[in-house]
Amino acid sequence: MTVFRQPERLLGDATTGGNFRNRCIDKVSVAPERMGLPVKGFLGEKDDARTPLETQFKDAQDFATTYGYKVLSFDIIKGEGHTPMPDLVLAYFYSLLKTK
Repeated sequence: MTVFRQPERLLGDATTGGNFRNRCIDKVSVAPERMGLPVKGFLGEKDDARTPLETQFKDAQDFATTYGYKVLSFDIIKGEGHTPMPDLVLAYFYSLLKTK
């Protein structure tokens, strides 16, 4: 929700096995920062809910693109299940910090 409502407050966003149902998004920000905000989805190859979660991330990408978001990506992580993948997520955020 924060990605869409306050992108100017974020350096980036990551989700692991996250779902998207367009809830609580009554207004989408028009802040210019949204266009360059990196948003990355991680999903475990062995996640029991992989198929519906992939569909939901695609829905989120389509929604975001409609509102001008341009830096969206999604990775399937080999061998992982439905887990938070903290090392991977922290490494992703660290890579964002190194570019700033």
